[in-house]
Amino acid sequence: MTTTYLETRYVDRAKLNQLLQALFGQSYTVVASGDTISVEASRELTEIAIPNPYKNFKINFSHEQHLHHLRGKLHHARSILTNTMNTFRIIAEHESAVAQEQSLCPVVHHEFQRELRNLSREVDNYLDTSQKFLCMADDLKSMYDNILTFHGQEIQHDTSLKLAQLAQADAAGNRDMAVLADLTHKDSRSMRIATAIAMFYLPVNLVISFFSTTLVWYGTAVDATENDTSRIQVRSEVWIATVAAIVLASSTACWSWWWNWKEQKKPDKKASQEATDP
Repeated sequence: MTTTYLETRYVDRAKLNQLLQALFGQSYTVVASGDTISVEASRELTEIAIPNPYKNFKINFSHEQHLHHLRGKLHHARSILTNTMNTFRIIAEHESAVAQEQSLCPVVHHEFQRELRNLSREVDNYLDTSQKFLCMADDLKSMYDNILTFHGQEIQHDTSLKLAQLAQADAAGNRDMAVLADLTHKDSRSMRIATAIAMFYLPVNLVISFFSTTLVWYGTAVDATENDTSRIQVRSEVWIATVAAIVLASSTACWSWWWNWKEQKKPDKKASQEATDP
């Protein structure tokens, strides 16, 4: 029994149990302790036995190109060996014809034919080996194609998951923006109500403030007929307050217009600086 240690964060217990049952039946023991899982079985678990992401196989398109190059060499070697076999056959036929015409010694004839057969058998063995290598290369090519295909599917799956997460985050952001827009709308409505109330009370406040100044008072006036009458009186210096108020309001309006014009010119200055910079 050998023990294999696995990290808990990389292992799905359900899939691990299915794999162990498929490999060892009931003759295994799994012990989980902290961040590791120990598996006791008849042999050690390898990276091939445990399902891994296809990117861990480290197979890329360059491996398939190299395999295609080797298959081309094998086909070229097979064609050379086939031509060599045909050449040996022709040499054997030609030697037999020459031996009959020239009445060569049978011992020499048989020795030459035996050497040709030995060479032919060696070349035939090489042909069988090259055919086995070609079959192995075809199997490797099929495996590489499957790994690259599944790896592409894994990438597409991971990309779709990330896009789904981005869509969820975007939806959450849209919900937050909707909540902020609703709150902004409520604040703007409150500001409109406050502005309307201020517009209602501002004239009243202005009138009351004017009549509460020392420029206006309610007193008794004595005329030539000596009739006492009470009335509202306004001092003759009220024009000074009126002129001062008009000048102050005009100055405030001019200063506000200048400040607004200055703020609008700032982006234009930045754009002109970016355009002049090399």
